This record gives sequence, structure tokens and C-alpha cells, in this order.
Amino acid sequence: MKFTIAIPVYNGEKSILKTIECALNQDFPFPYEVLISNNGSKDGTAAIIEPYSSRVKIISRADTVPMYENHNICLREAQGNYVIYCHADDVLFEDSLSKYYDILQKRNFPEKYVLWGRSMFRDFYSNWKEGGIGLNNVLAGQKAVIPFLLGGLAPSGVCYSRKSLLQLGGFCSANLRLTPFDMTTMLKMAIENFEFEMSDRIFFNRRFATTAVALNFKLVKESVYDGFSCLKKELTEDQYRFLISTIVNCKIYDPFLYNFLLKEKLVKKSATRKHIIKKALKAPSLLFNLDFYTEIKSCM
Repeated sequence: MKFTIAIPVYNGEKSILKTIECALNQDFPFPYEVLISNNGSKDGTAAIIEPYSSRVKIISRADTVPMYENHNICLREAQGNYVIYCHADDVLFEDSLSKYYDILQKRNFPEKYVLWGRSMFRDFYSNWKEGGIGLNNVLAGQKAVIPFLLGGLAPSGVCYSRKSLLQLGGFCSANLRLTPFDMTTMLKMAIENFEFEMSDRIFFNRRFATTAVALNFKLVKESVYDGFSCLKKELTEDQYRFLISTIVNCKIYDPFLYNFLLKEKLVKKSATRKHIIKKALKAPSLLFNLDFYTEIKSCM
């Protein structure tokens, strides 16, 4: 079986019905699996998914685990060679599996691969192009790290080679609710020689994102620091040195990454100040942004 469509859900009673229906009604000629992992929902989610038990594999638990672990449960329980996540507030288009299949077939069904496409919301292309490559091309090696230093790729609508991600330990751990485990997981995969492809096709409709909330500088800083602290534990010393070297030597400056480097005493404050000055010169409007002054203060 090539594909499992995995639906991790927590309190999704308002939207999961459409998500299940889109997963079951794929215009695809080959067998595939639909799996739901109900993460201790406290609303009416269980009652909504129960009638589908003969057509869908349902994993239910009484307690609630972190989001990254619910995605790992899907990985462990899935039967498909590739797992496509569809969060319970998103909808796959009916031809999505066929489009994934056609692209992967052209690549001879690679074993260490991540594939995704365009999006009407939080499109990843602005990050992707920093790797120096266009759409419908394979990105691997050192440059594959760079796009994911700018942010994570939300798993919904993304196709992962299941066995290789499981062998890697699955999605990275996190201690905070907003820790960007998607970001650290993609970095770990890039360092472990996975290949990545962003297609010019669109596979799903993201109606909204549960993480689309206004976050202050301090909260994001703490979350990113937690993510990289967890990632450090999952890398070898050589891999960790490679990651730090890439962050320091690439042209991208991210205040949250540099906050991690400063706390770990991997860069001097003077290096960060240079980046902040360049940033202000390029975008003078930042002088009216309170978070920018918080960023400056952290480097003093």
C-alpha cells in the first residue's frame, strides 16, 4: 500500500467530518488507508468518527499527548509507504493522492523523501527559494537546511516517507505547546540526508491554522529555544556542529535562532548587533515596532 492519509485530531467536532469525507473520497485507483488518531478529545469528536470505524482505522486514547507525539502515533500505526497528514480543520482535494502518486512515481518512489505543494495560507515558497532552487526540483545536502532555518513546514498536506522518518525517531520532541517541532524535524531530516521537493501543484485547502495566533517576542523566543534544545539532544556532536556552522555562515538572520546561539555562547553579541543594524537600515519601519526594541535589548 502506497499511502496512508493520517488525521491527528484533538477536539475537532466542528470540522473533522469534512476532513474524513475528503480522505475517503479520493479519486485514486489503488488501495490506500485512512487513519484517525483521536488525542483524548473532550468534545464530540469520538461520536462523529465512530460511524466510520468500518472504513477508517481509528486510534483513540483517553489522555492527551503533545501534538508531535500524536503525529508519531500516526506514523507508527500507518500501513502506507508514505504518510500524508491532513489536520482535522483542513481538506484534501479529491485528486490529491493521484498528484502525489504521479510525482513520486517520476522519482522512482524514493525512500527518504518529503513532498508538498503550494498553499493559499502560509505558503512555504518564500522559505523554499532560499535554498537556491525552484519548484518541482529536488533539494538535498547542505543547502537543504537553509529553508527550514526560516521556519517550519506544518505537516498538514505534506507527504512523508514513513519508514525512514520512523527510523529517524519520528517528529522531534518538544516541551512547550508552541515549540516548532515541524521546524526542528525538517532540520533533522535535512541533516540526515533526506531529499525535499516543493511542487507547483496544490494538494489541500487549509481553512485556518490553530497556531495562527498573535505571539509576542518573548513567547516565540522561548519556544524556538526549546525546539533547538530538544533538537541538540537528537543530533550527534558532528551534526550539531554542522547545524551551528550553517546558521552562523548563511546570510539569513533570525533573532530567535541568534537568541539560542547567544544563550549557548556560540556567538558573540557583537555579531548579533551587526545583523540588527543591517535589518534596521533595510526596513526603517522596524523602529516603530516594540518587538524590535525587545530584540535589541536581548543583544545588549
